[in-house]
Amino acid sequence: MTRGQLCGQAPREDLSTEELAVNREKLALLKEALNAVGFSSLEVDSLLAMVAATLHIGDIGFQAPRDPSPTSSASVSDLQLLER
Repeated sequence: MTRGQLCGQAPREDLSTEELAVNREKLALLKEALNAVGFSSLEVDSLLAMVAATLHIGDIGFQAPRDPSPTSSASVSDLQLLER
C-alpha cells in the first residue's frame, strides 16, 4: 500500500515505470522487515496509514487569524488539501 493509495489518490504520474517498480519493491521489503521483527500485517498497514497521515498534514498550511482576540484561531489556507 502506498501513501497515495492510503489517501485514496492515484499513483504519481511524474514517476517513471521503473521508479514505480523500485518503490513497490522497497515497500515490499519494508513490510517484510516489519513482519520479521514481529509486526502483524494489520499493524504494518496501520503504521503506514499513520505515516501517510503525518505526511499529508505536513502539506497543509495555516494562516493567522484575522481577529487577534484570544478566542480566534488559525485556519487552513488551502481547503482543497483537506479533500485529498
